[in-house]
Amino acid sequence: ALAYVGYLHGYRYVHESAQDTTIQNFLLNYMHNEVEATLDNVPGIDLSEYQNSVIERFANPNIADTLQRICEFTSDRIPVFNLPAIHEQLDSDKNLKLSALIVASWRVYLEGVDENGEKIDIVDNKKDFLLDFITNNADPLEFIKIKEIFHNLADNVEFASDYLLAYKTIKSDGAINAIAKFL
Repeated sequence: ALAYVGYLHGYRYVHESAQDTTIQNFLLNYMHNEVEATLDNVPGIDLSEYQNSVIERFANPNIADTLQRICEFTSDRIPVFNLPAIHEQLDSDKNLKLSALIVASWRVYLEGVDENGEKIDIVDNKKDFLLDFITNNADPLEFIKIKEIFHNLADNVEFASDYLLAYKTIKSDGAINAIAKFL
């Protein structure tokens, strides 16, 4: 969740992204409002405390993990780490606008240039397919219609609308400002 928005903004390390208070608020809201409901209760674990500790660990500059590494192989990661929580809640009238923003930030990231005009080196098993797809499909909505990655996600009108708004907001206002607007 913090990788694409941070990289687009110009951060290159996980701790830089995790230290940004807007991204911290984004992560906490995403975990609490869009992921937590999909988790089984674990006795003795305070989820709020755990969520804060995750951000604290990510914000540690001594680890110096790169956002580039976290952004790699997304076509394998999003279906495993993000989509199950999204699909589980699509029919529950749950607002998934932050999930939509994550997917939109990946779409913008795949365009290969950050907000400062710096080239992004895309590393993904489906890189050629994804870059060809984006080149041949100017409409960003077509991206979430890639069934082998997103299944039927585009069929959900509210999610598709939130995704499209997130994409347009990131493009016009930048990733951090998009987060602020979506919060």
